[in-house]
Amino acid sequence: MIDEAAFKEAKVLVVDPDSAAIAKIEEVLRSAQIQTIDSVTDPAKAAGALVTGDPDLILLSLDSPAGDGIEILQRIRLAIPPDISLPILALSADSDPATRRRSMLEGANDFLHTPLDPTELLTRVRNLLEIRFLSIELAGGRRFDELVDRVARQRTAAQEDIQVELLSRFAAAAELSETQPKGRHAEGVQLLSMMLARSLGFPEDQAQLIGRASLLHDVGKVAIPEEIWGKAGRLTADEYERVKEHASAGADLLSEGRSPLLWLAEEIARYHHERWDGTGYFGLSGEDIPFAARIVAVADAYDALTSERPYRPALSSSEAIEEIKREKNHQFDPRVVDAFLGVQG
Repeated sequence: MIDEAAFKEAKVLVVDPDSAAIAKIEEVLRSAQIQTIDSVTDPAKAAGALVTGDPDLILLSLDSPAGDGIEILQRIRLAIPPDISLPILALSADSDPATRRRSMLEGANDFLHTPLDPTELLTRVRNLLEIRFLSIELAGGRRFDELVDRVARQRTAAQEDIQVELLSRFAAAAELSETQPKGRHAEGVQLLSMMLARSLGFPEDQAQLIGRASLLHDVGKVAIPEEIWGKAGRLTADEYERVKEHASAGADLLSEGRSPLLWLAEEIARYHHERWDGTGYFGLSGEDIPFAARIVAVADAYDALTSERPYRPALSSSEAIEEIKREKNHQFDPRVVDAFLGVQG
């Protein structure tokens, strides 16, 4: 159990664009005699508050008016030195389980729905502070969360590898290009996705996670008749609608996953055909499209353009790059395109 004196002396940073919400959180924390509470309403100032306030816990609202709560979480997590165990409690009014999963994937240690129940909030705060203080006390400066992660990886790695291997085989079986060995497209997308993620500032472990998850982006093709995927001529309107079903089919296939890898793979499978301008399969646009899906969309398009297909010859690398450039701000996230041009340049 956490020492009461340590609990009361903990430093908490609250990041929320709603000053009224901050006031309610502060009231709850002060009722438990936590006195050192810093707050910022401008997420851009959160990184500075990490340095000046040296907090033991961050309470972060994902409900940004700009709709970029997850990206704010990513930036804050990236600002925390890798050798520091600083827990983040994500808060959101969004009850969609995918929001919770994504926040945990992007660096949150726990998640609470708002409006907040005071008792539940204090329970979660106490638990996260206990992890924080235990990590400080560990010999040799080892981070407690790293030890937890190591144990979790040992327990789940074998099962996860088997799942990914089987699903990757399904995805490879759906590739119909006669000029390309089975699975080569998925491997090309994996490599480029990792390179783009690194260029965009993702830590190495997250870049590799995105790469592995991207292997399954087209796993839903197994649900589409082979004669449609292999058709040499133009698809009819009905055939095109069938093709579009592979995104939701793949996501449904991955929806029972119980690891961050498969959660991310589900998200990528569902949304990698969304377009920045909102004219994709499901109509998401801009920042509403999950970041990993935006990365894989560019990697997928480039590899597809430079590969021969039954209905068209392969483009040269320079021709494919020009096509990606033309679709900046239309099909693709401009930041991902810029990263792509940097990688290919």
